[in-house]
Amino acid sequence: DDVGNARLTDFGMALIAEANEYNYGSIHGGGATRWQAPELIDPEEFGLTSRRPTKQSDMFSFACTAIELYTGKPPFPDITNHKVSVRYVSGDRPPRPSLPAGTFMSDAVWTLMDSCWAHRILARPPVQQVVVELAAVTAGVSNSERLAASLSAIRITARASEPSVTQSLPRVRHEIPPLSRSTTHPAVLASAEMFDSRTLSWEPEHYHSIATNPISQISPAARPGVAAVKNGTTASNIDLLADREGQFSDTSGRSPEEHIASQPPSDASLGPLPEGWEMRNGSTGRTYFVDHNSKTSTWNDPRLFRHGDFRQKLVYFRSQPALLTQGPGDCQVRVSRKDIFEDSYAEIMRRKPDGLKRRLIIKFDGEDSLNYGGLAREFFFLLSREISNPAYFLFQNSTPDKQDILQINPRSSINPEHLHYFKFIGRCVGLAIFHRRLLDVSFVNPFYKMLLKKNITLDDLESVDPEVHGEVLLHRQNDITDVVDETFSMTEEHLGAQVTVDLKPGGRFIDVTEENKREFVNLIVEHRTCKRVQPQFDAFMSGLYELIPQELLEVFDETELKLLIGGTPDLDVDDWMKFTEYSGYIAADYAIQWFWQCIRDWSAERKSRLLLLVTGSNRIPAMGFQDLQGSDGPKRFTIEKSLDINSPPKCRVHQNSIVLPSYANYDILEQKLLSLVD
Repeated sequence: DDVGNARLTDFGMALIAEANEYNYGSIHGGGATRWQAPELIDPEEFGLTSRRPTKQSDMFSFACTAIELYTGKPPFPDITNHKVSVRYVSGDRPPRPSLPAGTFMSDAVWTLMDSCWAHRILARPPVQQVVVELAAVTAGVSNSERLAASLSAIRITARASEPSVTQSLPRVRHEIPPLSRSTTHPAVLASAEMFDSRTLSWEPEHYHSIATNPISQISPAARPGVAAVKNGTTASNIDLLADREGQFSDTSGRSPEEHIASQPPSDASLGPLPEGWEMRNGSTGRTYFVDHNSKTSTWNDPRLFRHGDFRQKLVYFRSQPALLTQGPGDCQVRVSRKDIFEDSYAEIMRRKPDGLKRRLIIKFDGEDSLNYGGLAREFFFLLSREISNPAYFLFQNSTPDKQDILQINPRSSINPEHLHYFKFIGRCVGLAIFHRRLLDVSFVNPFYKMLLKKNITLDDLESVDPEVHGEVLLHRQNDITDVVDETFSMTEEHLGAQVTVDLKPGGRFIDVTEENKREFVNLIVEHRTCKRVQPQFDAFMSGLYELIPQELLEVFDETELKLLIGGTPDLDVDDWMKFTEYSGYIAADYAIQWFWQCIRDWSAERKSRLLLLVTGSNRIPAMGFQDLQGSDGPKRFTIEKSLDINSPPKCRVHQNSIVLPSYANYDILEQKLLSLVD
């Protein structure tokens, strides 16, 4: 800035087009090539599926910036951006820099930079460790471990403005001249003025984007992911840069408005853009899409999302206006653990649907807890268990050997309030989907197909009534002439009595024959899966549709809808490790290695219990651990270091964190974890 202070910001926002001869901000999908980690350039090479920046990729960028600060030139200044990309992906790094006088970068700093841009992603140190080691270098301490030990009680975060950091670390005056307005490129000055020290934030939601190849957003408040608003419309980063640099018009000199007016019509085969979306052309003529609902932009046509894989469908689904928080204020739901079903019914059903779309705050009676998302996850977990409570007669197990899969109880009318309760449960499912929470419940496959208004088949009957399925399957596969003596009716138990139900008008008087058996089979399937529970299902749908429009649900198939509602109980330890963050630890520490060894050796039940204790849910989102949610967005599973090596592990359920002391050996750690879980 004007007084020589360095201002740091998210490298994914480096989109200042043609800033100088090194093409700092070439618009290629976020970030600048010479500072971009290789996994962001070629994710597939590293086994990744997206270019989403991470803490590790920012450490790579930090090392490149350090080289630039030392030499006054960007990394690899003498070769093109493309060649830089190739070198980074192949494992090449800039050489050890030297000053014009011939003095090389010190061993301590060079070693640290070399670790920051390590090719193996998890080998890069966390920012906390870098802060400590740089403090050791600048303070002249030869043994960085000694300084690290003295600073170990300091909670170092990645917020440069936090007093506990700035007051505890040694202050070193660097002779860096301030930027000169007469000699500095105006785009650089603009970027310096645009951001302040609050920008240095490592919260994962700041890296959230709606596509794998996003255009990162900028704002006057310098908060990533939030676009500025001008003249009542969303202003993307390209708009803001165009205002500053005049780069938006093309060779014909057309204005941004003329660009938009002259864009080609929507592809008739794709239909119109979703509500709140706009198609624009960038300064290079490339088309991009602006989502005014979430104030984000992307190169990808949103009309293609609904026909893509589950991740693309989920992106499309969550970007729709109906899935965005409605209005200011909170939706506070206060319940008791003892009567969670009845209390939740009273709280949720007394509110209007729009009121339920506000920020969800869960309060348990007699408990004073901060809202970091854990209470909401625990609320939906506990409520899920009550939905299947046989005392309410609402749902029953699909089969004796599948206790965890539910179907609507056709005899639920025993409970005189059953239709009100089904509407309530529909609202609960909609509430969970809207607020990105999971329900610890799975329904039979026909239930999901009914939600999507898909045809039910004979194969679907097996999950509802395997005995009847076996019988009608024999009918369909064999000649039943002179073998079957049945009519178009069924006998069912109702309130202790045997009742004959016609499958079609006068069905009890119509014999089943070889000629009409296909109709008989179809009617059996329809009755057993749908018709006999139609009133309950309609009540459920009326509650669900109040929060989630039917047409949005139909983006998914039945398997994907099941994942959307309930996630998956299957825990992949590799995925768990990959998307875990550490505070006070690094991945190579013995305590962390022992922790993951212990988790791998555990049964699925123990893993599930640990996840429940730490996150409030024993399930993970369909996209895996990377999509774990906090109170206001993504919140990764975190292992925090405790300085008290004699204390037991502790769970911060509201923060997706476990506090783990650095125990002396594996056996102690395993014993402590088992005590916590069992």
